[in-house]
Amino acid sequence: MKSRIVIPALFLASLLCLQSAHAQIKKLKNVSTQFSMSNDPNVDAAKFDIDLVSENPETKDMASAWGWRAVVYAAIAADTKYAGLDPKNEAAKIAGESYLKFYVFPESEQDKYDALTYANAYLPNCIVSCFNMGVNAGNTPGKFQEVKTYMELVDALLPYDKEEKAIGMSVSREKALLAIWRSAYADTLVEMEIIYLEKLIKIPTYYNADMFIRLSEIYTARKEYDKALAYLDKGKEKIPQKSSEFLDQQINIEIERNNITALLTKFNEAIEANPDNNAIYYFSRGVVFHQLKTTELKEQDKVIKSGGKPAPSKFYFSQGLSDYAKAVELDPGYFDAKNNEALLLNDSADYLYKYRNRLSGAEYDKYTGLAINLYKDVLIKLEWLRESGMKKDGELVELLKLMKSIAAKTGDEEKRIKYTNMYKEESKKLEGSGN
Repeated sequence: MKSRIVIPALFLASLLCLQSAHAQIKKLKNVSTQFSMSNDPNVDAAKFDIDLVSENPETKDMASAWGWRAVVYAAIAADTKYAGLDPKNEAAKIAGESYLKFYVFPESEQDKYDALTYANAYLPNCIVSCFNMGVNAGNTPGKFQEVKTYMELVDALLPYDKEEKAIGMSVSREKALLAIWRSAYADTLVEMEIIYLEKLIKIPTYYNADMFIRLSEIYTARKEYDKALAYLDKGKEKIPQKSSEFLDQQINIEIERNNITALLTKFNEAIEANPDNNAIYYFSRGVVFHQLKTTELKEQDKVIKSGGKPAPSKFYFSQGLSDYAKAVELDPGYFDAKNNEALLLNDSADYLYKYRNRLSGAEYDKYTGLAINLYKDVLIKLEWLRESGMKKDGELVELLKLMKSIAAKTGDEEKRIKYTNMYKEESKKLEGSGN
């Protein structure tokens, strides 16, 4: 007796499900009719129907249900007159997510109830709406996740826009990824920055030197210098016309890690690329030669004091002096270059003055004369520095101290007294000021 009751009950349940599915299909057809029969569809009615279809377990996972849901919500997102249908301002997101569900189905499934035709037609509206939502979110700090959500939908949907209508409306993958990166940068989300910078530099047609430079800055801050330099090399390879910008950053990295040998190579590269309008790099290379020579002299002195024989010099005063002079030639008002030129020339004179003590007779006299002549040239350059007014307070006192010492070495008593008196006067001023 029970078996007779169960079978009709199951049959009735199946019948009810079938009727429910038919009802939802009818609603789906109504949505299609709304859009196919009018240039101004009743979007309110279409939304009511598609929401029911999307919520019903019998129809919610149909390709056409996702397609029409995407269409309806794309229409709502694209027109402010439908704002009342989108109180949470989520229509663009719902449309975008629905499109992604729709496009995974076989085309034969997509094509039912005209879903594919209208989905393709409304897709550009959805992409543009998602893009605009992402841009708006990016104007407010702390909205990285929202920007990412919308712009990743743009990135994912653009390949389905076969006619590239969204691109024609100034939407592109590059702009979407750039917006995500900017939001990550604004919110100091460095790991997210790296992810989207990597995506940007891998786009073959995207040429933006700043992306490579920013990656190098991130890894430099982490002291991962080799990685930082590798990104700059990639940048130079992809965007050779921006080589000078990449080179500037490479130089900054080598300065930070005090890699003098590499710095010299980079400065040579910079000067070779632009030999006649590059005072800053001539000056900078002069600084490197200056430092290398100073270090070499210290090492030689250590060996001599220990009774050994120093290795032959690899670096020369003339290298730095030549670069400082060239920097001044290109930029006559280059104070730092003139200052360093005077100091290096003084180092050169000091070297000769000290070296003469190893000699005797005519050789001693020869090197004494060479040193004194150099000191006289140094004094002329130091006088220019003093008169420029650029040296003040402690720097001016140190300058005058050096000048009176050099005047004494040259045997110019008049200048020694002059600079000694000036030194005392400026020292008193400095003490009185408390500096």
